[in-house]
Amino acid sequence: MAKILAALLLFSPLVTSDLLGIPTVPFIEDGGHLNLSKLGRIIVDVEHCDSTDTTGHTLIPPTLLEFANTFASDLESTGCHTEVVAGDHAEDGSIFLTIGNSSEFVDAAGRWTAEAYTLNVTDDRIVIAGASALGAWWATRSVFQQRALNGTIATGYGVDAPGWGTRGIMVRFLLP
Repeated sequence: MAKILAALLLFSPLVTSDLLGIPTVPFIEDGGHLNLSKLGRIIVDVEHCDSTDTTGHTLIPPTLLEFANTFASDLESTGCHTEVVAGDHAEDGSIFLTIGNSSEFVDAAGRWTAEAYTLNVTDDRIVIAGASALGAWWATRSVFQQRALNGTIATGYGVDAPGWGTRGIMVRFLLP
């Protein structure tokens, strides 16, 4: 059975999977990988540099530009050197952060959520569109986890949203 499964995965040109991390991100891979150390710029959409999350999920909400600077610092801790600049489009060798307005930005109950995002990875760039600056932040966490886990990220497209109104994690402690 394991050999059959391995053969199916080997010969499947398009694989729907999850990007590994916490949480996993539903992702449609196209078969390639992008080496994250080859990305030298984080470009923040000039139209949304000062955008913040207005839903009250953060006490003093950072701007999209401030989130980008934190992301660059996080990547630096893994040896990936990036500069943060404002711009109006993605470029080769960049991660482009913007705010989008997708009908896919809904939780499990079908409610719009500021914490959702799209992640589009090609062989030379990443485009992140958050429902808000906070949504873009969560996308940077997914990319950062892939850098820490693999150094690469699969090429493809994904949409991630929390299952409920806000993201969270449940920890269960087992007592002896």
